[in-house]
Amino acid sequence: MAKRIAMGVSAVALMGSSLLVAPAAAEAATQEASVQAGCQTWYDNAGPGGARRFHAKCAGTRLHVKAFIYCSDGSYSEGPWRFEYQKAECPSGVRGGSGWYEKRKVE
Repeated sequence: MAKRIAMGVSAVALMGSSLLVAPAAAEAATQEASVQAGCQTWYDNAGPGGARRFHAKCAGTRLHVKAFIYCSDGSYSEGPWRFEYQKAECPSGVRGGSGWYEKRKVE
């Protein structure tokens, strides 16, 4: 029993020391996770004439976003690269479409 306790204490001490040694690695992992974090996306019909719009918001990621929408009338629209948020909208009155986005880190 005493041997098992000693092994458990050794394992905890070893794990604790590895956590104390690597705060820089933990910070780097957090930054990497923020680069790869997902963005919020949604649609609305608040464009001209009730046109369908696609929005992509990547708040806190420090990424630039480009939004695209393929409209139900066969047209296609995209917004320029923009920091953390962008939208793309269909032509006036076109109420259907599907959107997607791209993101990139700009230094």
